[in-house]
Amino acid sequence: MIRSLLALSLTAWAAFAAAESIDDLRARAEQGSSYAQVLMGVKYHKGDGVPQDMAEAARWSRMAAEQGDSRGQYNLGAMYDSGDGVSQDFAEAAAWYRKAAEQGDSRGQYSLGDMYQLGQGVDQSDVEAYRWFSLAAVSGNDDAIPAMQRLAPQMTAEEIAEAERLAQAWQPLRRDQKNR
Repeated sequence: MIRSLLALSLTAWAAFAAAESIDDLRARAEQGSSYAQVLMGVKYHKGDGVPQDMAEAARWSRMAAEQGDSRGQYNLGAMYDSGDGVSQDFAEAAAWYRKAAEQGDSRGQYSLGDMYQLGQGVDQSDVEAYRWFSLAAVSGNDDAIPAMQRLAPQMTAEEIAEAERLAQAWQPLRRDQKNR
């Protein structure tokens, strides 16, 4: 399944960003606001108020991601997954999805599960896929339960039990662990 870049839960962000001039937003982003950097990445990705420029979208997303912002990490992972603004690299996509997922980002959890199911950028593992889909479902991702339902018939009861055990034992990273 192709993951949707910037599967924008940014509706609220868009309303906020629309009220702020692009110059003000850029100034905040350049001052280090990861929130503003994520928004700049989205604006360049969509061509919203700026010319569409995928490389510039990736640059802003990377700035936020490197500060430990899970939204930036997810967006950068999606760009590596699709090849938007960067060379397509599934291992790099999985690494950024993992950073977002480990902070509890449901989109990162779902996408990492998808990577495990497909064996893209990681060793294929139905157990790990089910684990991350399960975590995404608990985090409110609407696509996760159908993904689990599609995957379960291919798994043994022991594999499902192991995936559920791993999911139950999982703890999101603390704020001070974000950039590890």
